[in-house]
Amino acid sequence: MKRNFFVEGSPNDQPMFGYFPLSVGVANVKNFLDLISTRPAYATNASSGAGVAELANALLLSRLAKAFSFGLSITSLHDNTNGRSHVLLEH
Repeated sequence: MKRNFFVEGSPNDQPMFGYFPLSVGVANVKNFLDLISTRPAYATNASSGAGVAELANALLLSRLAKAFSFGLSITSLHDNTNGRSHVLLEH
């Protein structure tokens, strides 16, 4: 299960947050933290589909930086008002 993860954002997802060590809650889950005892390991800044996109962007960019071995580090991932993500990579 090291390569699998679960991403969601509702209280009914609590069993899956406990089952998958790499669980990610989209920002919506922060509204329910007082209702769930098993929380996700990580949470995105964006809600719903934008949170899933934020996670996908971070995973892809991390893999890209690793694959090219340029010593790049991701220092910032922002959602702007037009729905696009911007990433600051430093060498």
